[in-house]
Amino acid sequence: MAISLRDYQNEASSIVFEKLAAGVKRQLIVLPTGAGKTIVAAAVSKLFKETFDINRPIVFIAHRDELLKQTASKMSLVWKDVRVGRVKGADNEQEVDVIVASTQTLVRGRQMVRPSLVIYDEAHHSVSKGSYKVLETLGCFEEDGPPLLGITATPNRLDRQALGQVYEEIVYEKTILDLILSKYLCDIRGKKIVADELNLDSVQTLAGDFNEKQLGEQMGQESVIDTIVQAYLEHGEERKTIIFAVNVKQTYEISDRLSSYGVKAAGIDGSLPEETRDQLLADFSQGILQVMVNCMILTEGFDEPSVSCIMMARPTKSESLYTQCIGRGTRLYPDKVDCLVLDIVGVSEKHSLMTLSDLFPPGRIEDDEEIDEDILKDEMLEDGESVLEFQERLHQIAFEHGKKMHEINLFSTKTIYLWNSISGSAYYISIGKKQYCYLIKDDTHWWILFEHTNKRLYPLHDEALSLEYAQGIAESFLQTISTKIIYKEARWRHHPMSPAQRSQLDKNAIAYDDTWTKGQASDVLNSIFGERIATKVIDRFNGELYRSMLSNQYVRDKIYQDLSKIQKEIN
Repeated sequence: MAISLRDYQNEASSIVFEKLAAGVKRQLIVLPTGAGKTIVAAAVSKLFKETFDINRPIVFIAHRDELLKQTASKMSLVWKDVRVGRVKGADNEQEVDVIVASTQTLVRGRQMVRPSLVIYDEAHHSVSKGSYKVLETLGCFEEDGPPLLGITATPNRLDRQALGQVYEEIVYEKTILDLILSKYLCDIRGKKIVADELNLDSVQTLAGDFNEKQLGEQMGQESVIDTIVQAYLEHGEERKTIIFAVNVKQTYEISDRLSSYGVKAAGIDGSLPEETRDQLLADFSQGILQVMVNCMILTEGFDEPSVSCIMMARPTKSESLYTQCIGRGTRLYPDKVDCLVLDIVGVSEKHSLMTLSDLFPPGRIEDDEEIDEDILKDEMLEDGESVLEFQERLHQIAFEHGKKMHEINLFSTKTIYLWNSISGSAYYISIGKKQYCYLIKDDTHWWILFEHTNKRLYPLHDEALSLEYAQGIAESFLQTISTKIIYKEARWRHHPMSPAQRSQLDKNAIAYDDTWTKGQASDVLNSIFGERIATKVIDRFNGELYRSMLSNQYVRDKIYQDLSKIQKEIN
């Protein structure tokens, strides 16, 4: 079962081919962290292969090994039968549809076949001397060479090297604000924490950002460490949190101090063995650890959507670095309302220090070109105010000046469906007629299951996925078999509750009053009966059994054939 692309992902992939037809060979797409850049790359790759039917492989270049691992798994969500090969170390799999390779491997001179298309992930790295040479070797700057598509969340580089040296045009761009407003990223709320003894004025600037050694000395002061730790204890609300530190010393001082207060915290840095890093991140994902303090290791290639707090204990002047760090907390996750950003700042701020208010400029309304900017030019994101609340306030001000008022939905989750949670280990939705859809956690990933009236469970994908993609596949399936009656905002939910609902509420001794709607009554009754059914399914669920079953091609094909028949019957 393939995942359905979001509207902007479809737009981005389509524009690539429009621009190719217009003669733009080296293109750049800018999408924020959490927007699904790899999904766009997979969609472009699939369509490129289908359109041009070229036998030569597509080369996907990533800056870090973690990104290579993600690419191989995510490609198949869009391109079901794709053959993905790795070129790294002893691996040299080039007779495939898509070759994934690290920049470091190619810089060292690994021989590659002539590609039909080159995709460069985290494209802000592609203007470095070594990367540029790799692109030259692959033929990207030759007239008859392969097209080049760069994808990045951060097109601004500290060293001021223009991406225009490599790319002819930014063909598509979405901002964090775009995707928050369209409910594909969660809302963000910021708070500045003042460290009284932090003097950033004494820290020099090097290559556009703070001198790391001098910054480390300032941030490593005992009083500053105390401020950082107290900030989490006071404002962190026990959220799953990533703290960005300046250096290794500060990383472990913060994590040790938090641990002394009973917080489940750990530090992580690049010098740790890969197995140790993987175990720490697995513990963090599973909730064994609540806070992960890191030194420049989780800025790229790390996806944990349940993170809902980011602390910048590493002040920066770089919009690119700041955006990357904040992006670790903006992914959607069930029951997650917003991402809290805690910025550690000094008393004096002569430097142009990046904070959340700087990321969202004064008086900017993303979706209204009619509003006079002068009306809003002095309005800024306030401390403790969320991005959506800021937008709502701007619209209200514009409305008071006679401008059109836009409705702002303050619910941060994108889903139109009413998922129910069971202890964070499973989510289910009742479709009616004794049919349910389930997301069930198996270690750090999630299985997507559909229960038909015969109580048989059908997996909608042949392996467990991260929750973000599991939810996407589940909802793509729901769109094919269900009507709007299971939408969160379905009209029937606002109607007065029925006599049958009243009777069921009375039988179960549930208190209610005459203001209750059908939706309220349905939610309460579903929490009793639906959860009872779902719990039985979860109790008998066996991830190992599904892995074994779905490794058999015949069984896998039979399941998808049965699902196809069920879809036709329901529709």
